[in-house]
Parts: sequence; structure tokens; C-alpha cells
Amino acid sequence: MNIKTFIITVIMPSILWSGGKGVIQVDTTPCPIIEERPLFYYAGLKAGTLGVGVDFSIPLSQLFSLRLNVNGLKLNIDTSKDGVDYNSDIELLTAGAMIDYYPFYDGSFHITAGGYYYANSVRSHGTPDIGNYTIAKYNICYALNTSSELGFVDVTIDFPEFAPYIGIGYGGREISKGWNWGIDIGVMYHGEGDLTLTENSIDILEVDRAREEKNMQDDVRDIPIYPVVMIGITYRF
Repeated sequence: MNIKTFIITVIMPSILWSGGKGVIQVDTTPCPIIEERPLFYYAGLKAGTLGVGVDFSIPLSQLFSLRLNVNGLKLNIDTSKDGVDYNSDIELLTAGAMIDYYPFYDGSFHITAGGYYYANSVRSHGTPDIGNYTIAKYNICYALNTSSELGFVDVTIDFPEFAPYIGIGYGGREISKGWNWGIDIGVMYHGEGDLTLTENSIDILEVDRAREEKNMQDDVRDIPIYPVVMIGITYRF
């Protein structure tokens, strides 16, 4: 029996008897379509440990966004250390460029990495108390009428201009236009600050100035990172 006879006598009757079903079946069910989330730009106003700042986010894809921000604040605070009263001007100024990665397709949680132009600085003017006080870990007693007779100490702390950043956050990936909220939590590595101490005082304090400067510099080196917590409102457009 040749192949043609086999097809006519065996296969064709089976096809006709089954109504043409069961030989080759094609699934005509349409494949599900995954709709992409709309991509929006957003601007935000936030406040926290960097001061008061503005964010601007540019979507790069469904999972990544480029975010730019600028933050700043000026503070004046009074503190006391080792019997010296300090009046300090603290200037916060940072400008950052970061990438936000959204690991969950339908969520606003993101992981952030990037860097900041870092111009935070501290300027302090210190005046010793009258009588007993400590400088360079030595206790000294003076019987003077005013602290100005003892002199003053100026302390300046400057930091490197670049600080890498890593953190996590929430917000900036809502599915519709309008107002929402956002938060960022992370750390910047600013390294060792450059501390300078200058004094105008009686002779014995000039001997101790180098020791006190070293002690303060060691305190600055103990904190090489700057904590970042920023929270605020955002608007997607």
C-alpha cells in the first residue's frame, strides 16, 4: 500500500468521522496584554536634614528615573563644650543628581544611588566662661572680670565638595497626575571635614591651641557620613 492509498483509505475517513477535529488544534485565545504604566514628570517640595529643597524627576523607563534636587538652609545655634560657649552659623547647601530604581512594577518604593555637590559648612565663635574651664583636656582657672579678657576661639569646618549617596524611598511613581507625598531615607559620605581653629587669647592658651584643634578634628572624623531624611509633597504632571 503506497502512501497515497493509506491517506485515502485510513486517515481521511478518520478526519471525516471526527468532523475534522482533533488533528491539529490552534489556540485562538488572544494573549494577555500587559499595559505599561504611564510615565509622568514630577516636581516636589521637601524638608528634612538637608534643609528645604526641591526635587525634579525625569522618567527614563518603566523602572528608572533621573532625579535632580537642590537643598539649603541657614541656622544659628548656641552650644557649650568644655566650658567654652560657641555661637555657630551652620550653612546647608547641597545639589544632587540621582537614579531612582523601582524594583516592583506596580509600586512606588525605590532604591536610590547618586551623588551631591556638598557645600555644608560650620562657622563657630567661642568665648570661654569666667573662672574654671577646660581646654585641650586641661582644667584652668582664671580670675578675670569678663570673658573677653580671656580671648576667643573661632572654629571653621569645611567638607569635600562631592558626597556619594545611597538610600531608599517611596513616592514619585503614581499612576495618575496630581498631588501625592514622598519620603527619602539614606546617607551621604562626606569624609573627613577640614577643621581650622584660630584663637586670640592670653599666652598660655596659645600653647594649648594645637591640642584642642586635634581633639576637635578627631571628633569630626568620627562622623564621616551625613544622615538624610527628607519628606514632602510631590506633583506629577
